[in-house]
Amino acid sequence: MNHQIEKCLLGRGINILPVIFLFVFLGCFSTNLYSQNIISREVTDYPGGSFSSTCSTSPYTSCIITLPPAKYGESYSFSIPLKSGITRSDISFIFTQVTNCSEGAINFTTDGKVEMLAASSCRPEVNNFIEIDLETISGSDGTSDRQKYYLPILRDPIKVVLVLDMSGSMSLPVPGGTAVRWEVLKNAVLLFVQKLEAFRQDRDSIAATYFSTDITQPGGPINSGFISITSDSDPTRSSSIIQTDMSGRGPTFLTAMGKGLLNSKLKLNDNNPISARKLVLLFTDGLQNVQPLVNPDGLTLSPGSYVLNSGPCTSLDSIHYYTIGMGDVTLVPEVLAQIAHANGGVALTTTTGAEEGDIYNFFQNQFANMLSGSSPQIVSRETGFLTSAGTTYSFPINGNVTKLYFEFINPNAANVTFKLEKGGKDLTSFVNVTNGTFYKTLSLPLPILNPELINSEGDWNLTLSGTSSKKYSLTCFVDDHFIDFSCQPQKALYTVGDTLKLDAKISYAGKPLTGAANKVQVVLLKPGDDLGDLLANYTDRRTDSLKDVAAGAETKYLHLIQSDSSFYKELLPKSQIIDLSESSNGLFKGYYKNTDLTGVYQLLYIVNGEISGYGKFQRQKQYSAVFKFGQINPSSTEIDATITTPSATTTHDGNSRTATVIVKPKNKFGHLLGPGYLSRIKFTVDPKQGIVKSAKDNLNGSYTFTVVNIPANVKPNIKINVMGELLYQGSFPTPKIHFWQYILLILLILILIFRYVNAHTGRTWVRMLIWVLIILCVIFMILQKQGIIHF
Repeated sequence: MNHQIEKCLLGRGINILPVIFLFVFLGCFSTNLYSQNIISREVTDYPGGSFSSTCSTSPYTSCIITLPPAKYGESYSFSIPLKSGITRSDISFIFTQVTNCSEGAINFTTDGKVEMLAASSCRPEVNNFIEIDLETISGSDGTSDRQKYYLPILRDPIKVVLVLDMSGSMSLPVPGGTAVRWEVLKNAVLLFVQKLEAFRQDRDSIAATYFSTDITQPGGPINSGFISITSDSDPTRSSSIIQTDMSGRGPTFLTAMGKGLLNSKLKLNDNNPISARKLVLLFTDGLQNVQPLVNPDGLTLSPGSYVLNSGPCTSLDSIHYYTIGMGDVTLVPEVLAQIAHANGGVALTTTTGAEEGDIYNFFQNQFANMLSGSSPQIVSRETGFLTSAGTTYSFPINGNVTKLYFEFINPNAANVTFKLEKGGKDLTSFVNVTNGTFYKTLSLPLPILNPELINSEGDWNLTLSGTSSKKYSLTCFVDDHFIDFSCQPQKALYTVGDTLKLDAKISYAGKPLTGAANKVQVVLLKPGDDLGDLLANYTDRRTDSLKDVAAGAETKYLHLIQSDSSFYKELLPKSQIIDLSESSNGLFKGYYKNTDLTGVYQLLYIVNGEISGYGKFQRQKQYSAVFKFGQINPSSTEIDATITTPSATTTHDGNSRTATVIVKPKNKFGHLLGPGYLSRIKFTVDPKQGIVKSAKDNLNGSYTFTVVNIPANVKPNIKINVMGELLYQGSFPTPKIHFWQYILLILLILILIFRYVNAHTGRTWVRMLIWVLIILCVIFMILQKQGIIHF
């Protein structure tokens, strides 16, 4: 009985020896079936492609090969390479297309070719690559081989219009520095176009429009059209053409931002013979003051029936607007944020008005944002001071990266030397260097094939040496089609007190990255103080005027930011780091609630992670979140309202009266609205009871409204809305009794009580005097409340 049990361990009636024999047979058969000896996995057989690290040794179960990329709208053909000695005609190729095409198609031939026709190029339904599984079967012995491929589909060509502010305020120095704004802009545009050259595709093109009081077109060869974005090796580079054109110009007059944007739309709509993605990059340093003006919705302009996009921003033919603002003053950040949000773009606005480094940084971020999903990504940005001993920075780079690009900015860049290493090997000689008076750029295509294979995966060390008293910045970019790091804020415009949700999602090749190896942090820069409150409480002691700015809140801001160091320091941002918690499927969540200050909050998202088969990586993105005044507090808002009857000699109707209402809005956080928001205060009166004659910004946080033609014995009904919130509605407000008046009355009563308690030591006339003062105070307060007298 026991012997029978030993032979039937897998179940009653099943003999174990035949089962073991069957497993051995199947194992041998399986080994023969999947020999992995058909498809080549040599990197030299895939020029322009790349491999995961799991392709280096057998078995290749997790190996993924990235094929040479295809360009949308162009024909493509690639023959899957086979190992030496394999006869192609003996192999059956079985392709499975995992990623669908939203339009077009991929053709797979029986002899192992992946092909696309130019007229029917595949546009991936998701991501920007096609996932393909291949099984090959040998007709001679039945063996097979399997391999997974990624086929990148490069982006459509782009048409970019630079819309650049050339108004008079661009002649001012940047806050915190001495460099003139126009000069900083010229330098930033030069580097921006150079990056477009380094990451260009065929048929990319660029145009420019300047605006001051009116629009100005560039000279030849750009004129009112486009020029091709050249390669970075072209003898006449597009970046040099644009730099030369900007160098012949200077700031003048007013700020016709609306005209500049409409001209960019005209260029893109009239000059689009190819299927190109339409992009606008707007730069401005001040408030628009020439009609037509962009409305608060960011889409329409007035007066007139102008629009920045004729259809939804999600359509293929729409124009995407990206904005950079230098100057966190009144309505500028709000308008720029809404322009970008309503038109599928991103807005970046400085917190303090713009240090020189902010502008370079913003152009770098907008370069990556404008081509988001199409490859260029920022790894990290380092700053510091040069030393002759040298400083080394390490950049973790994942596999499947096809280019490294470094941008170094410093006034003494000509004196700087670099050394690029990986794994102890000096690779500096493989780098393409562009030298400028204030910059150096380093470009390295990957992988390096000769004299030995150098892939992108691993730590890349860049050492820079030199001397300079000025701070430098060093930014690393990569050409990566597979990492997706999305973290754009949900809204363009917030109200103080709103919770700022900080969500991020990371994935590789469409698959979420999860686990402890992946971490997302947000470096949040909050304004040092409330801008509106500061503008209201600071006094502008300068009397000079600015060429392109009318007297008002913007002039006050520019005067203070340029000449009052204490005002500038009050605005300097304060930073804190927020760790996001992993939720699920590569989604990381966090929030920030301490949003009591108006102004621009900078959000720097930093992700550190690791991809199986491709190594460690780091990426960063920056966004601006604009917080506007809100949550108004009626009880703390001062409303001083009076009605007067003009003398008979100054009016045709002796019974007609005039009212003056002074409003000083304050929110529940104790901060004033501040100057510059007259257009956002809606003051209305019952038309039968009066007419609003005038409105004035007093530049101290208060606003004065004058109502005329008030009938005799009538207190008109009024309504006051501030930034879309109701402040007051009802009959004419009675004058407010000041806090100090209540304190004075209470103090007199306490003195009177003290005198009665000590009547035997006091004098009667003193008590009588106090009584008179109390009665007078009460009478004055009653008359004041009725509007008969005013304090």
